[in-house]
Amino acid sequence: MGLLETLKNRIVNKGIKTTALAVAAPALALAPRPAATPKAELQLKERQRRDERLQFCRLVTAELPKGLSQREAADKVAARDAHLFPELLHAGKHGKSALTYQNFINWTRKLGKRRSTGEYNWDNGHKLAVNWASGSHAAPGSEHFRKVFFALYMNLNALDVTDAYRRACKWLKKHKPDEEIPELHQIYYMIKKLPKSSIELARRGESYYDAHYLNYIDRDPDSIRANEAWVADTRMLDIWIKVPDGKGGWLPDPVRPYMIVILDVKTLFAVAFVLTPYAPGNADIRNALGCAVKKFGRAEYWYSDNGSDYTARGFTTPVIFTPKIANSEQYAHSIMIELAIQVKFAKAYNARAKVVERFNKEVAKKHDKGFGSYLGCKPGDRPETAAALSKPQNIHLLPTIGEVAIECDQFLHDYHNTPGNGKFLNGMTPAQAFAPEHRHTRPPLTDPELYMAFLKPMNTPRKVDKRGPSIHLGKLRYVAVDRDLLDLYADQQVMVKFDNLDSGHCFAFELSGKFICECRTPEFLAYFAETGEQKLKLSAAEKENHAQKKRCKALVHSLTGGFERLEPRSMPLLTPAMLDAGTRLQIVARHQSVKGVEHDHRIYDLPATLTEKAIPQDYQAAPESSDHADRLKFQHEVDDVLLGTPEEAEPIKEFVLEEGIL
Repeated sequence: MGLLETLKNRIVNKGIKTTALAVAAPALALAPRPAATPKAELQLKERQRRDERLQFCRLVTAELPKGLSQREAADKVAARDAHLFPELLHAGKHGKSALTYQNFINWTRKLGKRRSTGEYNWDNGHKLAVNWASGSHAAPGSEHFRKVFFALYMNLNALDVTDAYRRACKWLKKHKPDEEIPELHQIYYMIKKLPKSSIELARRGESYYDAHYLNYIDRDPDSIRANEAWVADTRMLDIWIKVPDGKGGWLPDPVRPYMIVILDVKTLFAVAFVLTPYAPGNADIRNALGCAVKKFGRAEYWYSDNGSDYTARGFTTPVIFTPKIANSEQYAHSIMIELAIQVKFAKAYNARAKVVERFNKEVAKKHDKGFGSYLGCKPGDRPETAAALSKPQNIHLLPTIGEVAIECDQFLHDYHNTPGNGKFLNGMTPAQAFAPEHRHTRPPLTDPELYMAFLKPMNTPRKVDKRGPSIHLGKLRYVAVDRDLLDLYADQQVMVKFDNLDSGHCFAFELSGKFICECRTPEFLAYFAETGEQKLKLSAAEKENHAQKKRCKALVHSLTGGFERLEPRSMPLLTPAMLDAGTRLQIVARHQSVKGVEHDHRIYDLPATLTEKAIPQDYQAAPESSDHADRLKFQHEVDDVLLGTPEEAEPIKEFVLEEGIL
């Protein structure tokens, strides 16, 4: 049999196979495939579009050396040089512009690159024509079929090729029965020619693509120093523990503990490690940070994910007081601002960007797997012992949080003393790389400075109640420890901060950040004091209130010299000598009232002897008539009856200013 006869038989056999498929399913019969349009036979309009596509790719490529991304360069050319592309300007879907980043990617993929230089092969510009195809074959099947098939196949449901092919055939048979259906082997060939990364992205999702295909960025190990940047993360351990029920037994359900770890980015040394049997919150993260700062000083940068506990306002996200609230300029307050640590957040849903994820893998592999209650990262990895230990009758066999802490401590010791082969450690152990001589150090803060820096501000300011003075937070009232200091801010807005230790006290600050005083919740006293202790507490509270009023009076007396009790009309009678000597005033009238400004109101005047000497000549009154003298004498007699004789008058009390009141 000759060569031509052999080829003929193969073609006939292939035709028989195709015919058999058509008999089994007539709707799948292939329509005649249109031949590709040769390059020379392209219509004028298509040649113009081909040339414009090539020119667009050249212009975008020319912008890349200027530091622009491909998307930015494509957008720039599309906006700047739109007049150069009259055909492509409205050649997109629904008459929109075809000058897009995605088309640039598609067109440059058709151009290919030269192996020698890695540059785009501009000689393949003819491939940018729509009807051009390699060889003598166009894309198999109708366009409708291909869109439906790839919509089914490149889907997160990850259908098999045959299932997607069957569903696409069914769709075409129903809606476009006259259009061509390609053979299954042609579909396989089309899939083979597609980039595997695109298929995996469509069928497995972005997380899988990021973990297996997305390029990583190489970091310069010399651009960062030990203890210069810290990264933090929270992780639930893959084990079960038992928790006391407070009655001498254990809770019926096992619990998965959590860990908080803060790593040095350069050396991967754990500067803080916290283990808790419950889901941690922002307070636990602040405690971990406080331990790290106290032991190793402050880092320059803080790097974490976007969890709500890490982005809490007042911790890493500043609390902002706008001019509308502060009546001046804008203020921003947070713990990180007080510590002078710059905050960096990882890109959302990009866990691999944090080096702490490598540490988490080490914990899962070398720590969690050492327990019989190991749960595994996936249900399929869970050993049978975990299911048995989770039963209520076997809870007592699970480890406690203390036993897990001991194992964690041993794991950290081994981890810190294991050499690393990465470019950052370069054969050293984390402990060696984090040695004091290698660390970046900052000026230390004193213990009081650290304590004040770790106070977390509330999101909104609070108005000072002048009674107390005090600050109301919900149903709680916080009274100033030093009342005279907070009294200066009565009816004003202040910033309130709390620590992690005691919710029974808070700290008041000006909105600018200046410290005012500490405030505490007052102790509730018995409604009726009966015992000796209750009476002592009530007496102490009354004495403090009396002392507060006494201090206010002393301040007024120090400012006026006691002459505020004089009527304004008597002020001209005062001489400098009287002001300097502090002349004693005389009570000339008295009035008691329940609803008055003062319950025991007294009217004071200068003594009569001083008044006579002090009255200037032009203030002397005309001689009094005898009738007037008799009326005045009668009035004095009435005053003596009502107020008592001068010998019986109440002695004048001295008002002494206490030291330190100002």
